[in-house]
Amino acid sequence: MNKKMILGLLAGSVLLTNVTMTAYADLTPVTSSFSVQEQMQGGWGMQRGGSGRGGMQNGGMMPNNGQMGGRMGGQMGSNQNVVSEPGVIVKSDAVNTAAALESDMANAAYITMSDENNEVKIDAAGTYVISGSASNGSITVKKGTTGVVLVLEDLDLTGTAGAPLSINKESEVKVVISGTVTLTDAENPADENSADPAVADVYDGAAVKVKANSMVYITGDGTLNLIGKAKNGIKGGDEASLILDGPAVQIAAVNDGINVNYDLTILSGSVAVNAADDGIHADHILTVGSEGGTGPVVYIAQCKEGLEGTVVNIFSGDITVNASDDAINGAFKDETLKASVNMTGGNLTITSQGDGIDCNGNINLIGGSATLNVQYRMGDAGIDYDGAYYVSADFQMNNPGGVAGPDRM
Repeated sequence: MNKKMILGLLAGSVLLTNVTMTAYADLTPVTSSFSVQEQMQGGWGMQRGGSGRGGMQNGGMMPNNGQMGGRMGGQMGSNQNVVSEPGVIVKSDAVNTAAALESDMANAAYITMSDENNEVKIDAAGTYVISGSASNGSITVKKGTTGVVLVLEDLDLTGTAGAPLSINKESEVKVVISGTVTLTDAENPADENSADPAVADVYDGAAVKVKANSMVYITGDGTLNLIGKAKNGIKGGDEASLILDGPAVQIAAVNDGINVNYDLTILSGSVAVNAADDGIHADHILTVGSEGGTGPVVYIAQCKEGLEGTVVNIFSGDITVNASDDAINGAFKDETLKASVNMTGGNLTITSQGDGIDCNGNINLIGGSATLNVQYRMGDAGIDYDGAYYVSADFQMNNPGGVAGPDRM
């Protein structure tokens, strides 16, 4: 599914119903106000290990090795920690055995949900095919239940007393999306901070809640619509592993589109997000694509920060981010890791009111391409880093917003 198809689906879908946020069509990309002549004559054409607040590098649109500088002046030399070799890329080592679970359709339990049959609780391994609709419905996989395959087929659930889909602690679940599945979290946001512990303790704040130490693998060839009216689209707990691999996921949320406390991997399919805060966030390692892969398509139509994690790895795919703050952010969310943003493949297109790629540690741009539609302004640049910066000769980049290193933030 390409970006135009995703945009069309989102703009006219249920995702925007009763969710307060700017419509997708209202997003206006930020473009550079510098002419090509100003960019070239202004100096700062970034050269590897040399001077410059960069623009188009390494065989881009312009001659002379594709250098296209900014209108600002300055120096990027060795004191800016531009390195000739990439740093170590830390990859997720989270175990997720749910990916290997097989559907047993011959012995599956078939469940049709309705307003009268609105609650499903699963406490045993097996395959469960669930369809229907309920205005106050919930599916819960109980704590410690492993070997569960949920086939969600043309299902429409709204949860008012908790998440419509909740995977409790230490569970192992494969979720297969078939047809169109819509999960809406319509809890009262005030319940999160209720003085009544009985109310606050059951608040989920997400359309899909993956609790601590669980392993969840979401796959299939259908469409998964997630509407977070209370807070998030998906929320993952401590040490939980979540993998998206196949379906078309569409998220609208009044807080974060996806927020997980540990690792999140998006391998294939598509993910489209309209969020009032972070688009896609992982405290530990956020991985998009796979080495040698072609997917996924990620389209973040609106957010404050787009892709955020202590480590952000982009290995493949077509990623577009429209952000009011930093589009890609490698920040210290997990003190056991050093922050880094790494790209070895894929195509990245950014429109940002903050930094395009921001990292509290190292940035390694090894393969792929990036178009960073960011206007340089005080404190913000196309690329902003505190550690070391590596960009290969093969990396294709259009960056009129420039580069800000450790001693010029």
